Amino acid sequence: MTGIILSGGKNSRMGTNKAFLEIGGERLIDRTTRIFKDIFKEIILVTNSPLDYLDHDGVIVADIIKGKGALGGIYTGLFFASHDHAFVSACDMPFLNKAFI
Repeated sequence: MTGIILSGGKNSRMGTNKAFLEIGGERLIDRTTRIFKDIFKEIILVTNSPLDYLDHDGVIVADIIKGKGALGGIYTGLFFASHDHAFVSACDMPFLNKAFI
């Protein structure tokens, strides 16, 4: 199964990339990636700023169709997924629950 992390927002309301906000000393993107690593065989990060994520341990892809928001990110993640099933999550969800997923 593929885990797809969406991190392509414009950050217009907050003014900063929420993926890099820290909660409990851990960046949100790192927390999501850590949880995904325990569950999924493949992790794909969909972002419009791939250079910001060079330290990310997983496949990094950019939107195939620009300007389509989360739906475009989901499409891109599914396009690159190598498994028949996928789970999609935004990068800025601090309370993702491994047991629930």
